[in-house]
Amino acid sequence: MEEDDHGGKRQYSRVRLCIDAVRYVVTLLMLVAALGVTVGAFAVSLRSEKLFVEVADGHVSVSASSNSSSPSDVTLSFSFNWINPSGRAGIQYSGIKVGLFLNGDDKEYSLSDPPNRTYSVPPKLVTEVSFLDIKLDELSPVPSMALVRRLQRTTKAKATTLVSLSGRLRTQVTGGLLTELKYTREVEAKYVCAQVTVGDGGSPQRQLQDAAQNVRCTESSQS
Repeated sequence: MEEDDHGGKRQYSRVRLCIDAVRYVVTLLMLVAALGVTVGAFAVSLRSEKLFVEVADGHVSVSASSNSSSPSDVTLSFSFNWINPSGRAGIQYSGIKVGLFLNGDDKEYSLSDPPNRTYSVPPKLVTEVSFLDIKLDELSPVPSMALVRRLQRTTKAKATTLVSLSGRLRTQVTGGLLTELKYTREVEAKYVCAQVTVGDGGSPQRQLQDAAQNVRCTESSQS
């Protein structure tokens, strides 16, 4: 009888040891997974927070109806390339402005996107492309409207162009199935793109621009 008691205790001890071993292994695996998530998130946080912006082809196209004097028939079209090396920076932006300087003149003729329109670019590793149209309205400055029409109608009018935008730049880290680590930085950012050409999107001159390089914008930000 006493021998049976000892045998039962030994069996219970083995079962207990197996249960404890399983618990230790599960705990260790959870710690390793959590450490891996933390290290991975830390590695991501070391990547550049920069979000680079380019004007595609370095060109703004102008389209207008030659049979109408209404400013609503004039449209500026261009594209932004958003390059995000870290895959963790995004932006919500507005305040897009195209500034025209005719024949090297210091006077700026500016055309702006309606301030109530905002755009968003989510954090992605791939290059995001934004296609934008700025349509003139009745509030557009008359000199600017006249200049845009002149650029659209004749190749003799030459202008240098600045394209700018402003927005809220967000940088974040998220990750993990077992834990979720978040780090978010928000700053006001402004991008200015210089040496951009402007003209008729369907002209032979524009077709030559198809081989042109994208124009990289400079960024300034403040917390």
